[in-house]
Amino acid sequence: MNDVIESMVKRLHDYGVPEDNILGIKYGIRGFNAKDAKPVVLTRKTIEGIHLTGGTILGTSYVHRHHHHTRHQQRQQQQQQQQASASPSGSNGSSNTSMMCDTDEDETTRLAEAAAAAAFDDQDAQLEAILDKLDFWRINILCVIGGQGGNQLGAQLAAGCQRRGIPCCVVGVPKSIDNDVMLVDKTFGFDTVVQEVVQRPLLAAKVEAASARKGVGLVKVFGRRSGFIALQASLASGGVDVCLIPEEPFELDGPQGLLEYLKQLVEKQGHAVICVAEGAGQDILYPGGEEPPVDESGNPVLRDIGTALKKAIKGAIPDADVKYIDPTYMVQAVPCNSQDHIYCRVLGFHAVDAAMAGYTGVTVGQVNGHFVLLPSSIITMSARRVDPKGKSWNRLRASIGQPRFQNSGPTDMPLHAVPVVQPGSLAPDRTTSGT
Repeated sequence: MNDVIESMVKRLHDYGVPEDNILGIKYGIRGFNAKDAKPVVLTRKTIEGIHLTGGTILGTSYVHRHHHHTRHQQRQQQQQQQQASASPSGSNGSSNTSMMCDTDEDETTRLAEAAAAAAFDDQDAQLEAILDKLDFWRINILCVIGGQGGNQLGAQLAAGCQRRGIPCCVVGVPKSIDNDVMLVDKTFGFDTVVQEVVQRPLLAAKVEAASARKGVGLVKVFGRRSGFIALQASLASGGVDVCLIPEEPFELDGPQGLLEYLKQLVEKQGHAVICVAEGAGQDILYPGGEEPPVDESGNPVLRDIGTALKKAIKGAIPDADVKYIDPTYMVQAVPCNSQDHIYCRVLGFHAVDAAMAGYTGVTVGQVNGHFVLLPSSIITMSARRVDPKGKSWNRLRASIGQPRFQNSGPTDMPLHAVPVVQPGSLAPDRTTSGT
């Protein structure tokens, strides 16, 4: 993120913006109203060399996410409950989460819904407070670097500025370590994380597993809803035997399950390496259709698939030597590689250019290799996910011979067992073609 900040400040200087007119808001939206986190002036001296370090000099914070149409659903549910009972009750929507609860079976649920309604009102008040600060500080350009929550906030702020007549352009830069921003080819930092995962955790897992008797290397990586990091790192490493992602459900037990496949793999080659995204297998960890709770930013609270897999593997193969590696934030806190350095600079430049041209409520991103402006409200409608039927996922399955780990349905044939077409077997019959 430091690269993006540096490029924005330098581009603003190119436009002639005085140094003391460029402010950095500390800790995201919390910095607008936090008494202990005042904005900092960003000068050339302040940003000198910040691209050489990981993280961000401004700090970050989670942003509560609105679910689309939540306001209407909330009011509708409140009206229905008021007609049914004179006692106050909550709504079925939550302004701060992308998950909604549709049941009011007990008092606990009603209390939770009432708290969600109060949180909705609090966020509306917070949005108005930010607009007040933009107006009071006479901010003309606001650049928001964030994921779904940040870009939703940017769209709301842009609409609020237009509604209140505040002359401020709001432009976003997509930031998501999971690379799950819709329509965008990739988010900045993704290439760096994949490179770090390949060079360190997966390499260590391969070496440790191959060095041990019946060794199993297990690496858990980022990927709450999308398995792009696990997919790309597994493809690049060339040493992964099993890759598990949130988009592809799998079964542990049974003749076609993961554990049986691992037994055969360990017996055959003496070791195995597994790369699992943190959001994979949540249907196993939340059995019976149980809905996972959500955190303050609207993300489902994940149970630890890494430790669960380690325990399951030890139960299925008692004499296996399982090496579990959880790098998580270690691979996120490193400086960008050369590709991401360039990508961040271009994103920062285009964000400032868009604001200077008068665009607002847009996000800068790369689509099909071209840098474009996308409506911030559009790219936050859904998360970008790996297509289980797409080329990338099936290219990985073919390269490592991974089955689907499903006991039901048609018998799964490993992709590397596809018959090879002999040279010349598809040549045209020249005796009948007339050529």
